[in-house]
Amino acid sequence: MTTSTQGHLRIAEVLPHQAGDCIVVFFGYFDESGGPDNAAVCVGGWVSTREQWTRFEDEWAEMLHAFGVSALHMNEFAHSRGEYSDWKGDEPRRREFLSKLIGIIGRRARRGFGASVYMSDYNAVAEISDLRERCGEPYVLCGVNCVKMVQSWAEHYGMEMPACFFENGAPGKGDLLNRLSDLGLRTIAFAQKPAYLEFQAADLVAYEIFKMSSDTHKGRVRSLDGLRAPLVALDAVPGSYVVLGKERLLEMCQDR
Repeated sequence: MTTSTQGHLRIAEVLPHQAGDCIVVFFGYFDESGGPDNAAVCVGGWVSTREQWTRFEDEWAEMLHAFGVSALHMNEFAHSRGEYSDWKGDEPRRREFLSKLIGIIGRRARRGFGASVYMSDYNAVAEISDLRERCGEPYVLCGVNCVKMVQSWAEHYGMEMPACFFENGAPGKGDLLNRLSDLGLRTIAFAQKPAYLEFQAADLVAYEIFKMSSDTHKGRVRSLDGLRAPLVALDAVPGSYVVLGKERLLEMCQDR
């Protein structure tokens, strides 16, 4: 039994949701991409059932083995670094690898969630308001919005709030946990990224959201035709995504 499956079982004992004769428990995994020194900060991830995540783990591990790598790290993969160094220029291999992994996500993830904020917007609003005090740093802001979207989705279908995992080493971990707890959202856990294959799928969508946000900010994307192929493929999975622009940031300062 994998570490992540053990985690599912532990949480499932306290977060069951009865649906007829079945117990349905959903789990979400989220990762961040970008940072204060980049054009944007993004948090993205996936939610699915324990059964589907267990199948995901098997298929994902098998695919990594087939391509001779230990894990998907999008920053290393995108720039052909680390164990991807000899993949540089081998576009057929790179496309096939990413396509296979996205296929697994498409089969096993129930829904995607993502939030992003342009640093220029965040800094502009922070200069004229108490945005940082009210909503936290960009990572925390995006993380809270992702979890709130998960909550809205679960409530819409009459489900218990899914357990949401974030990387243990993420910036602002304590602040994120405190703000979610203040909102009554306590099914949040932090875990070591290497122990959970699901974080690699979250890394993929977070990176693609970041690239879209960064490219749009730089004027490289002006229409849907300009979107990266991996993001288009990931869009086949139903999802909820938000860009927190200036107007929304100002509203958030007034709402809280």
